[in-house]
Amino acid sequence: GRNIQVPIEAVKASSEGFSNDFVQDNVRDQFRYTCWQPGSGDKNPSLTFTLTSEQTIRSVVISHGSARSGDWRSDAAEYTIQASTDGKNWSNVLKATGNSSQIAVHNIPETTARYFRIVFTESQYDVPLEVADVKFLTAEVDFSDPGQQPENPENPGISKELVILLIVAAVCVCALTAFVITVDVRRRK
Repeated sequence: GRNIQVPIEAVKASSEGFSNDFVQDNVRDQFRYTCWQPGSGDKNPSLTFTLTSEQTIRSVVISHGSARSGDWRSDAAEYTIQASTDGKNWSNVLKATGNSSQIAVHNIPETTARYFRIVFTESQYDVPLEVADVKFLTAEVDFSDPGQQPENPENPGISKELVILLIVAAVCVCALTAFVITVDVRRRK
């Protein structure tokens, strides 16, 4: 069947980072240049999601780190995904250990709930944990279908902004080279 991304009505973090750049709503804006970061004193950081209605979920996709900082070392190495029908009583759906993927795709047992929580227990490196996006999908991700392949976590690709910056830099180098040649030719005359 079709794999539909389920809308997130609300997200609540156990804490938020040191500035407005790291707020909880960043994990649902679908923009990899923003992220959530827990507060420095938060020993059990978590994100609790309220879906727009009770849904049957088959996959959870977590984009770790932030494309903005370019520092992908902020991946969560260990975390637990939990589900609840009432937002009070939680059951473990999946425990991820040894994660080193920037984009972690978890096919989970069919789980019908409105509330999901991710409890982070370990970062991969000694840098603050960052989560860019979280998606809940109605079907398992089929890795044999190229249309469903997640981005390559080892190569996040070049952003449009970086391509534009490289083009501008190349034009500036060309213009500077032409100027130097012109000045040199005039000086020799």
